[in-house]
Amino acid sequence: MRSWIGLLLGVSILAVAGCAAENERGGDAGAAWVGTITTEDDITTVRNQAGSLWGGTARLIEEASIGVEAGEDAYMFGRVRSVAASPDRIYVLDSQVPALRAYDRDGRHVMDLGREGEGPGEFRNPSAVGVDAEGRVWLHDQGQQRIIVFAPGGEAVETLSLGGARISGSTQSMVLSPDGRAFILDVVRPEGPDAARIVMRPHALEGEAGEPIDLPSFESPAYLEARGSNMVRFQEIPFRANGTWALTTSAALLIGYPDTYRFEIRHRDGRITAIERDWQDRIAVAPDEADAYREAAIAFLRGADPEWVWPDPEIPQTKPAFSRFVPAQSGEVWVVRPGPAALDTACNEEDFPPSGEPHCWREEPIIDVFGAGGRYLGRVVVPAELQWDPLPFINGREIIARVDDTAGTVMVKRYRVELPDGADP
Repeated sequence: MRSWIGLLLGVSILAVAGCAAENERGGDAGAAWVGTITTEDDITTVRNQAGSLWGGTARLIEEASIGVEAGEDAYMFGRVRSVAASPDRIYVLDSQVPALRAYDRDGRHVMDLGREGEGPGEFRNPSAVGVDAEGRVWLHDQGQQRIIVFAPGGEAVETLSLGGARISGSTQSMVLSPDGRAFILDVVRPEGPDAARIVMRPHALEGEAGEPIDLPSFESPAYLEARGSNMVRFQEIPFRANGTWALTTSAALLIGYPDTYRFEIRHRDGRITAIERDWQDRIAVAPDEADAYREAAIAFLRGADPEWVWPDPEIPQTKPAFSRFVPAQSGEVWVVRPGPAALDTACNEEDFPPSGEPHCWREEPIIDVFGAGGRYLGRVVVPAELQWDPLPFINGREIIARVDDTAGTVMVKRYRVELPDGADP
């Protein structure tokens, strides 16, 4: 057991207090931040107990919109896989075309970079785009297992061969650091009895880029299973907590399991920042919402086994603490939380094929933002149409994201984060 002197030497404590009043919906309106920061060895724990540094709720102000229902090809999107930005350009990767398009900050089309094909500067199945500090544009061509690097003027200047495994299903197939290292989702298959590991492997123009980053191995989520004579279908149990992760541009790993409101930032140098927030505003799963998810799962699974019946697992009564992390280029962490949902009465579920989830329930996500050091900045109100897959590009008070309007038109919009009055920017 460590002595009290050792504990005193090994732990530094910062406590800040203010008004602890919180409103029911936002949890931070008009309240100063209250919490503690403790450091022991290499672990810093930030406990956000009440209030926020912004002292209120921020909102998004639209400043540019790209995308039309009908018109020029350069403004019609199909499947937006990735967005990125430099100080004077917005880059949109549309894998359905496929095309990598560049726009100015007002949304006017400037040029396309590369084209479909197998030659220099060409791509077959592009999955992600990023911009480094020099303004070079990095494109992950997952189909040909390579990275194509374009100069700011649009010409292809480098091609990096990746090798390794093709892995899909992640919202982060590539993360680009400002210093020009591209972390690519990969598999390490060691010789001997050791199990294969999923990693983010760094690649750089100069060759050697460092050691791969091991991704967390979470307990497998609880699935429902239906087996037919020639088909097997799986469906995740709705609203069960599942582990989630994301990699920041500084190569720190965000990791959390949302049965509690706690997650970690695991830095490359071995330090850990553990971030906790008082979780009083738990979101209930409405009975009608649970019924809709149960019926959708049954309809989907009966496509494999017409006699399938719902087993013992019950749908949780409350939603998980969070569903995903969105790392900002500037170091903040945006946490997307499942919010309250309502039935769209103008929507008819019979118009959609069974997919395992209902189509007519509209959820309002809750967006909490934390500073790079772990303190809670505040909440951001976002448009309901804003999509979180692909991950938006966020840098400071700017966010660029895919937005689908009510007619189904795919757009990319640039927003400014407007802080509440009196907040310190």
